[in-house]
Amino acid sequence: MKILDRRTALLQELTTTVGSMMWQGERQSMVAAEHVGLTLPQQTVLLAIDAQGGQMIMSELGRLTHQSPATLTGIVDRLVGAGLVERTRDTVDRRVVHVGLTPAGHARLARANEARLTDVARITAAFSADELALFDRLLQKFVAGLAAMVDAGGAATE
Repeated sequence: MKILDRRTALLQELTTTVGSMMWQGERQSMVAAEHVGLTLPQQTVLLAIDAQGGQMIMSELGRLTHQSPATLTGIVDRLVGAGLVERTRDTVDRRVVHVGLTPAGHARLARANEARLTDVARITAAFSADELALFDRLLQKFVAGLAAMVDAGGAATE
């Protein structure tokens, strides 16, 4: 088999594996979110706010989480009702709404992160320390490539 043919075959296998990993990851994320009393969209919103320093503008939050304004408003309403986030108006431009994590929101995310660490430990229990280190390095490279592609304009469309 030629080198290019082998690479193409390996890329096809990797595409299948990544698709499966994403599907199983989505399933595991839904179950994990439920265990800490969240829906997956709620957890996604909390994680996005946390990743941006604990507070974001609603419009940016919608862009980052790919939620329509109406859907995001519903999610945030439920998070406000649960005491996990709070809304504040911008002091300069009252049309701008900030959403910030409350102490309870930080605590819920900490519980979710602890659960995620426990799950990853279970998933990788059969890995040696060297395998775990190699797997992490390779995934970091993969994620960096993915981020660069998205930052450059997204996925290929044909």
